[in-house]
Amino acid sequence: AAGLACAAWLCVLGMFAKFAGVIASIPDAVLGGMTIFLFANVVVSGISILSMAGINLRRNRFILAVSLGVGLGVTVVPDFANGGGITAFGGGNLNHNIGLIPGRDICKVFPTVEVETAASKCEFKSKDDGDDVTERGWSKKTCKDVGGDFTERKTELKEDKDCVGQNGFCCLVYDDTTKMWRDTVIIILRTPYCIGTLLALFLNAIIPDEEEEDSSLTNQEGAPSFKTGPI
Repeated sequence: AAGLACAAWLCVLGMFAKFAGVIASIPDAVLGGMTIFLFANVVVSGISILSMAGINLRRNRFILAVSLGVGLGVTVVPDFANGGGITAFGGGNLNHNIGLIPGRDICKVFPTVEVETAASKCEFKSKDDGDDVTERGWSKKTCKDVGGDFTERKTELKEDKDCVGQNGFCCLVYDDTTKMWRDTVIIILRTPYCIGTLLALFLNAIIPDEEEEDSSLTNQEGAPSFKTGPI
């Protein structure tokens, strides 16, 4: 009841800007100490829950090992869902092109760039043998000097879906619904406590309970016990 009351008060007070300002004014050193104490309590509470749940059961140990291992892995590499990119230069390209759900897959409108489809060319007759000669990449003036026919280069507009030159930040319009789900999934995968908890819940739901051994078949020394009596 105390935990629910505390959560309710935090939700209510979170709606008021002045209360948020008071929290924001707390020095970083104080918040850091509170955070360390908080998560230390979380660890102790988790150990207490595990001791009551029965850590000696193989089922519980397996669930703990998998969820804890994945959670620690996400802590070490939190950006694996974004293609491994960090927030520095280059991370945007990985997030846009390689991530678990690439950003370009949810983009509706890309910027356009001019792409050359055919180079300029100059056609003229050789003064030596009179054969037709075609040279590409010449300027219009050079072609005119040799008395040739100049053809301008051909270009067309194409969507720049890779956005390499802009570090992945080039999408003009995103699909808002898809972007919301993408951000939600990535936040879950980037948060160790979230992915670890969900994984533990999933494993707990699909792994059957262990059958408890019949203690009457074993004595205190672990050897089978047999009832003695008249045949």
